Amino acid sequence: MPRSLPLNLVLAWSLLFCFLLAHEYHERQSKRSLQFASTHLLKAVEISGLLGFFTGLVILIYYFIVVAWYWPIVLFVGGSIFGAMMMGMLSSLIGEESLSKRAFIGWPLSALWAISIIHELK
Repeated sequence: MPRSLPLNLVLAWSLLFCFLLAHEYHERQSKRSLQFASTHLLKAVEISGLLGFFTGLVILIYYFIVVAWYWPIVLFVGGSIFGAMMMGMLSSLIGEESLSKRAFIGWPLSALWAISIIHELK
């Protein structure tokens, strides 16, 4: 049973967390200011964020099964902090709405990348 935390897994988790955080932030800002382009886009952001949350939870459980119990906790804390910093930098560069729209493709790709990395650890 491997007992490691690959750096590329931290990067994949950070990207996943960054994109999901962008969805959450854009949704909250849109609801607060009542200035969203359409209710369909807002519903799509809500559904995508919810699916991303459950996907992240499944990834952490899968990682828990493959490695020692404490590595998923380290991945969650460290990767989430790094992902939040990454979200802040990217949103200032390309804007919150643009980052949220890119998150529709970004978080599933990040999740697949993380799952493939964990699968290689077996």
